[in-house]
Amino acid sequence: MKNKQLMIVTEDAAAAQSIEANVTGFDSDHIEAPVAALECFKAKVYHSVVVDLALPNNQALVLMEQIKSFRSETVLIVLTEKMGLTKILLSRAHGALDYLVKPCDDKQIQTVMTRVSDTLTHWDDVITATQNEKQSA
Repeated sequence: MKNKQLMIVTEDAAAAQSIEANVTGFDSDHIEAPVAALECFKAKVYHSVVVDLALPNNQALVLMEQIKSFRSETVLIVLTEKMGLTKILLSRAHGALDYLVKPCDDKQIQTVMTRVSDTLTHWDDVITATQNEKQSA
């Protein structure tokens, strides 16, 4: 089975390397700048995107909105240094499935990325079942 595509948008090289080292079933690209990330996102199908809330000037939230408006099925994960209720609600409102708290430990990354894989598999199954229904009708 072909690997899914993961984009990691953060200026934190150590966090990006930690995530890349702990994901399986994904080919990943680390992009530091939100503008470049959006350009790459439009040029290539990314199944999931990790967006660092520490990007300056609320660029993370803007990028999340742009990603969801361009390809709504993309699974978003937020990366943050501290997670509180406000950030959780704001992230969910912008379409995030889950979050990673820096510094990310291996188990946390693996747990979240397993959830991402399960979500993507679920939607692949739904699409396949719908297509099969249409063909048999």
